Amino acid sequence: MTSISEFISYGGGVNSTAALLLLKPKVLIFADTGGEHPETYRYIEEHIKPFVASYGGQFTAVRASDFGGKYRRLQDQAFAEHIIPVRVNRWCTDKYKIRPIRAYLKRNGLLPVLQMIAIDAGEAHRARDSRNDQIRNRFPLLEQRNRSGELGLDREDCIEVIRCAGWPVPRKSGCFFCPFQSKPQWIALKRELPDLFQIAVQLERNGSNYGRLYLAADKPLEQWLKSGRIREGDPEQLSLATPCACYDG
Repeated sequence: MTSISEFISYGGGVNSTAALLLLKPKVLIFADTGGEHPETYRYIEEHIKPFVASYGGQFTAVRASDFGGKYRRLQDQAFAEHIIPVRVNRWCTDKYKIRPIRAYLKRNGLLPVLQMIAIDAGEAHRARDSRNDQIRNRFPLLEQRNRSGELGLDREDCIEVIRCAGWPVPRKSGCFFCPFQSKPQWIALKRELPDLFQIAVQLERNGSNYGRLYLAADKPLEQWLKSGRIREGDPEQLSLATPCACYDG
């Protein structure tokens, strides 16, 4: 394993894709939960891997099971232990994003290292120092100047970077059952990928170990989609989503 001094924690979404295009980092590490949206896997195969190879970079995918984790996929653990991902306790981010990356770095003797995380200006409050003294965090999107000459690229700036490269804009990063999804995204999942939506429904029904919790709100997913201002079947824009609050931005 070649020694590295820095890498991008790549999440598959808008922010980390823009950072990749701007920086062309030597190394990208993608923490694969096994439950990413199919569009994310397709985007990586069609755009990210060929681009990284074109300038001689290295794309590495890591999974929790590669480093002693009992389950290969996040959803496997959720079903087996009767739990679900929830906003207030992001165990999924810790076990399937943070820990696999750190384990990979430690196993391959790549510490200490500078970790670049693609947090944009609109979520700058999430930019924090690493709690691991062998890993120093850097937030490159906050160091870039926007079109007005101000420090920090926001999400729209990132989208512009991607479009200027001639690439399609990737979907919001995150698992297909991520609790940070917007209602329009849940509606789109049900309509376009009904098999995956049913897995999410079963995951929610199965997740009773810590009391009755739900993936999206204070009621079961299917019931929630039929309530509120935005409802299943409404002609709403499906891009009304904020970035997932996962570790990689």
